[in-house]
Amino acid sequence: MKYIHLEIHLIKQYLFSPFSWVIAAIYFFLTSYIFAIGIEQTQAANLNATIWWAAFYSLFLIPIHTMNLFQKRGKADFYLLLRTLRFNPYIIFILYFTFIVSCFLFLNTIIGIQFSFIYHYSSPDTGQIFASLLALFLLQSAYIAISLFCSALLDKSEQAFFCSLAIYFCSWMFFYSTKIFTNTLEPFGIFLTELSLYKHFFTMLNGYFYLNDLLIPTFYIFLSIFFGGLVLKK
Repeated sequence: MKYIHLEIHLIKQYLFSPFSWVIAAIYFFLTSYIFAIGIEQTQAANLNATIWWAAFYSLFLIPIHTMNLFQKRGKADFYLLLRTLRFNPYIIFILYFTFIVSCFLFLNTIIGIQFSFIYHYSSPDTGQIFASLLALFLLQSAYIAISLFCSALLDKSEQAFFCSLAIYFCSWMFFYSTKIFTNTLEPFGIFLTELSLYKHFFTMLNGYFYLNDLLIPTFYIFLSIFFGGLVLKK
């Protein structure tokens, strides 16, 4: 009965709350808007602009969507249910991560359908379409993992939200490290640039990518999951 009560409360909290419907409405409104832009602007050069729109709204929606999940004081009901069933904290973290990644993968699929229309009318490079969608998915996955780690680490929703944004913008600033650190510090600037998520995002938007463009976002994801699981154990 205790498990059933937790499940019912979870459904009420996440499926029937106004907050969930607002988030869903924003998702579909922005996705529809991006779809309209893509249909109107059928030049291959505008594929990158479409991806940028999706990456931009993901930057803010992902922290909003995740900041309440692992609050130590709030004790999210889904986490409480899984912990009661003696799930490993890493399994809990990965389940949350997979669920939210699936939501954004659904949105990216809609964008992919949009690209198929663009491909039909203007015949852009299919390699660019694949690389761009992969770049968006890796960037969003890294966003999600970092946001979940911040939610596990911090007590308040607002703290998790602003901490996530701070990490994202630091990664953005790393992209300009070679311009900031010059002369003797140039190797350090190159190192920071390689750590930037956006450097690899830019590279993949051009239609090609290297192994490190896949490894760096994956490194952020596994690092966040590892430390997030450690935090949940405590």
